[in-house]
Parts: sequence; structure tokens; C-alpha cells
Amino acid sequence: MIWLKLQGGLGNQMFQYAAVRTLVEEKRYQLVCTRSAGYENLLYEAFDLPGYPVWQNWENRHLTSFWKRKAPDCYVPEFVQYSDKCRMECFNAAFKNLPDGRQIGSWLQSTEYFQHNRERVLSWFGPRKKHRRQLELLESQLPEPAEKRCCIHVRRGDYKTIDEGLSGGPDGWILPEGYYRQAIGQVPDDVHFVVVSDDPEAAERMFSHLPDKTVLRGNAAVVDMFLMTRCRYNIIANSTFSWWGAWCNTMPGRKVIAPLYHTGWSIGRWCPDRLFVPDWDYLVVER
Repeated sequence: MIWLKLQGGLGNQMFQYAAVRTLVEEKRYQLVCTRSAGYENLLYEAFDLPGYPVWQNWENRHLTSFWKRKAPDCYVPEFVQYSDKCRMECFNAAFKNLPDGRQIGSWLQSTEYFQHNRERVLSWFGPRKKHRRQLELLESQLPEPAEKRCCIHVRRGDYKTIDEGLSGGPDGWILPEGYYRQAIGQVPDDVHFVVVSDDPEAAERMFSHLPDKTVLRGNAAVVDMFLMTRCRYNIIANSTFSWWGAWCNTMPGRKVIAPLYHTGWSIGRWCPDRLFVPDWDYLVVER
């Protein structure tokens, strides 16, 4: 049995689940999910997944309770040292041969763990019925069809105060407005912009020059994420949230514009490593 302890936000938990369930199905192990202390159950709230979570499954609750007393071995990830302040988890090829009976509480932010299993992963991440209804209602209120929409994601929040040796300046990890101006210049002039942000007021001010836009407010995170999959053009941030919105976008002719090196844009190194997607358009971000 593999015991996955989910952590982080929705995008983080999607990376963890995609990697571990891919491993479990290929090795024919049993999967049990819980959430790490201090984190919310965002994954199962968003997606209609099988009854793996311990808090929903009587058999798994008792099995895990027994297993805890056995003190299972914990998976130990590998790390890259980016600076004196920054040490982050990196891809570990040995993960694909992980033996059964392990507890996993790692970030696993790499496409290498599940890219070969793309179709299965896409099938797992289907929003729950209540979220699909909200998506359909939201789409019906937008003035243009999916083919003429561009979704922009702006990640702010705690990014402004994060440094860890990867800061791009006084705004921490937040991408500069120049990145968005350059990205907007690469989509057609007649698209309708849909703006998603954890700080919609700041995003409204940032894109005040765009006459044809909708700034989303008050939706469940999975609704905002999956609206990206219903827009032909995606301009994403250095965020796992918008990374997944773009990766799950299967629209014909879709175009994804992303910051080169993700959160490592200010030092010119991929961070986390192995997030590159071959058919995305990457922009060099300048301070």
C-alpha cells in the first residue's frame, strides 16, 4: 500500500496525485490518500475521484490506522540547491521503481512522473457536477466563444513576500507587468480576455487598458482553473494552478504562453525542474 499525504494548494495536490496514482496503477499497488496536517482537502472537493481518501472510506481508515502503528518507511525525495536560501525538491528517476509500503509526503512537481500517462491523468481530473454546472453558467455569460477567448492568470498573494533566493525584486515571485504585456502581444487583437487572479482588484488595475475583458470573482478554484481549458489562448503565471489549467487544455489549436523557467525566471534556471512542456510558447521574463 502507498499512503499519499496531500499538501499545498490545489495545483500542488494535483501534481502529487498524478505522480502517485500513475505509480500505483503501473505497479498494481493499493493507494490511500490523506491530507497532511495544516492543509485542506482541496483535491477531493474539486474532482470526482474514486473512494480512496481515508476520511471517506471505512476500510482505508482502519487499514491506515493499523499501518501507522507499523511506522511505514517514508519516501525521501532528492533536492537541488539553488542558492544559500533555496533548496527545492527535484525529479527523482528512482521514484518510478518505488517499492510498496511507503508513505509519501512530497511535492513531486515534475511532468516526468506522469507525462507518459497523460490521457489517464486527464480522465482523473474531471470537476465535480456542481463545479461543471458553475462552469457552464459562467461560460454562458461570456460574450465570445471559446475559440475567441484568452484566459490570463495572475498569481499574487504570498508570492509578494516570498524570497528564498529566487526573488525578482521587491515584488518577490510575482511576474512583472512587462511579461503580461509581451504575452498579450502574441494573441489576436479581437479576443475576449478572461482574467483569473487571487487578487482580482489588483488584476483589474493591471489590465485596465484592455477594453474587452472579464475579471472573475468569487468562484471555486477549480472553476477558475478549468475555465482556462475552455479558452483557446492561455497566458499563465509561474504557478502550479495555471500550469494545470493549461496542461488540461485539450482544445484544438490551443496556444499556451508561459514564463520561461517558471519560479526560477529571475535566475535563469528551471524551478522546480522538469516542468517544460514542448508545445508551449515560453517568454524570457525581464525584471
